[in-house]
Formats: sequence, C-alpha cells, structure tokens
Amino acid sequence: MIQESSRNTAISVIIPCFNSARTLEETLVSLVGQTFLDWEGIIVNDGSSDTTQQIAETWAKRDSRLRVISQANKGLGAARNSALKIATGRLVHCLDGDDKISADFYERIVEAEKAHGLAPEGLCLTAGYIHFRDDGTVLKRFAAAPPERYTFERIAYSNATPPVAYVFGRSILEKTGLFDESIKHCQDWDLLIRMVRTGVRFAAVPEALAMYRVSDNSLSTKTIRFMETQRIVALRAATPDPRCIQSAVVATPVSTAGAERSIIHLWNYNVGRALKMGWAESAAELFTWGRLNLPAELWEQPGRFGVSPTYVGREVPSEIPPQYGPSRSRLLATLRFLSREWPQITHRPGFGRTVLSSLLNLRVLPGAPGPLSRLSHFRQLVDTAKLNGAAGMVAWAIALSPGIVARSAARRFKRTRIGDVSGAATTGQ
Repeated sequence: MIQESSRNTAISVIIPCFNSARTLEETLVSLVGQTFLDWEGIIVNDGSSDTTQQIAETWAKRDSRLRVISQANKGLGAARNSALKIATGRLVHCLDGDDKISADFYERIVEAEKAHGLAPEGLCLTAGYIHFRDDGTVLKRFAAAPPERYTFERIAYSNATPPVAYVFGRSILEKTGLFDESIKHCQDWDLLIRMVRTGVRFAAVPEALAMYRVSDNSLSTKTIRFMETQRIVALRAATPDPRCIQSAVVATPVSTAGAERSIIHLWNYNVGRALKMGWAESAAELFTWGRLNLPAELWEQPGRFGVSPTYVGREVPSEIPPQYGPSRSRLLATLRFLSREWPQITHRPGFGRTVLSSLLNLRVLPGAPGPLSRLSHFRQLVDTAKLNGAAGMVAWAIALSPGIVARSAARRFKRTRIGDVSGAATTGQ
C-alpha cells in the first residue's frame, strides 16, 4: 500500500488535478517558490480534457522535484491515492490543483515539527488558512485551532480544516488506510476522522499560511451529493471502523445522537452558505433534503434541539460582505425563489409562505432606510412564524435586521420558546 523507500524526502506534495488548467499554474508557482526546498511534488492528472496535462509536463521539465501521473478520471480520492502509493516523504501534504500556500508554509511546518518533537506516525501539523475567490479577494481568515481542540468528538462533528492547511505523517496511513474511493466528496474529512481514531497528535502554526479557493460552482452544482456524503461520513463515526487497524484504535465511536447532531449542523451550514452565495436552487434542494431526511421533530419543535434550523440565521449576516458576491437583488431573488417553492419543499401548503412574503417587504437589508418604521410589521412576522412553526424563516429575518429591530424581535421570539435565536440576533447588530 505505502511504498518503502531509502530516500529521505521531507515532504511529499500530492497535487490532484481535474480540468485545472485555469488554476494549476498558480498552485505550482506557490509550491516552487517555497523557502524550504526538501520536497517532492506528484501531480496527478485525473482524466482532464483541457490543457492540465501540458501545463503539468511543462512544469515538471522546469523543476526535477515535480513528476506527473496521468490516469483516467477516477475521482479525487483515487487521484490522491495514486500519488500516495509512490510517495517517499516522511510527511504528506495534499495541495489540490486550485489551492495555494505562502512561501514559508513548509519552513514553518517543519519548524513546528522539530519544536514539538512528535513521532511522524502520529503527527498532524495544522496551519491557519484563508478562503479566497478566483479574483484573489480574501473572503475570510482562519487561525489554526489549538491542538487540544482536535478531539475525536470535535473532528467527528464537523470537518475542522481543509486539507491544504495540514500536513501529516505518511506512515500513519498504514493504520488508517488510504483515501476512501467509494465516496466522491469529503474524503479528507473521512481520513482525518480515521487518523484521530488511531491516536494522531496535533501541533499548530496559528498564522494563515494556506489558501483555499472558494468557487461559485464548487458546491452549487452538487449540493445534495455533497450533503449525502457528509451524512455517510458522520454516521461512520458512530460505529467501529473496519478500515483502521483495530489494535491502533484509541477513540471510541461517538453516539448515534452525536452523529445526528453533526448531520443537522452540516445541513444548517450548507443552507446558510447557499443563501449567502445566492444559490437559490441549491437552498431549495437542501430544504427538500432536510424535510425528507432530518427528524420531523426538528421542524415541528426546533426548541427541543441544541442545534436547529434557527442556526441558519447565523449564516446570513446583517450586512452581506461584498466579497461574498450576492447583491441585495440577488439575495432577494433567492428568497423569492424559496417563497414560490416552499409548499413543495415542505409538503405543507402555505407553510412559511406568509413569513417569506413578509420578509421580502421588510426594509432590513443594507442601505435600506427606516428599520424602526417596520418594527410592528416585524413583530407580526414573528407571531406568524410562531403559528406556522417556521423558526428558520424568523431567524433569517432577525439575522438580516439591523440594530434595534433585531434586538426587539429576538427578545419577542425568545419568549415563544421556539429555537435559540439569540445567537442569530447578534449578527444583526
């Protein structure tokens, strides 16, 4: 499975590519420009139909540390595995063909490895990272979480970090197995869960040194497939995993209830992101999926759950940051689409329609005047939502409302005991 080699390469850089001609050169520029020189780069062209192969070969001729594998399209997991099977480094870094790293990324990672003195077979070194758009705009900056936060329960609850932001000991794959080729998404999260099961330790470089590209098409065209895969991975964490060497397992499975909370959390996040990015159809698909797959109690009595659809409100900030793209009109178009589709989404005629229609008439979006003049209207909206059980709709409205409207509505809504919207309200201040 893992190749034994007498070579002493420090880091094997795995670079899977599928139709990456537009971004691959940026990735390779960031790799070749590293101040730390002891690395090998393995570019895997996973059946691209554009000029990815030519670009990869050109760069391999320029730098002898780069080599190219070409294969029929098998998916991201299979592409990474093809590279892992010939990798020689004691550490592994997955640098997808559209991501980038700062010039001192490997230097800082190796310094952290030496400082912490951790055995490579049980090592995962993380760094902070940023989300950026195709035009280079920085969406958000994330510091690396402290090592103590990387518990099995936390990792099983949600994917803690993208693969571009961590480097791990290659020999741990002997205990966990390689990337799972049977799933098309979330292979990195699935492997990270197995790593933590088998006792990997963490060390962190807090600064944002890795760069993860966020594309408008990265989730919007495959929403349900992505959500289904996340559910598979979350449920796996609640059972023993036969893919791991059992003698190496140190973590007990999470509870079934814990796995269900993870699924609800991931659904909330995906809905919020779809709304924030203006992906109306994706948001509608996710609501349909949630109605069919999440517990019925979650929709009827969300206050009984620690995390509920009201969490969606926290994902829609009061002022949509311009770097996220959707304009006011685009967000309104998303809400109008949901308003039209809501009866089909919920299978309950009229459910939430009044709430959404009222929301569209509120002057609560950036640049709109007179929030106080709409306070009474907003209170009517809250009462309507209470009757219809549309807690998530109200949370969006609260999150979209500035200042006093949000605070007043949050207090009023809290008294209804339908969900926890206090967190959502803070985003509107």
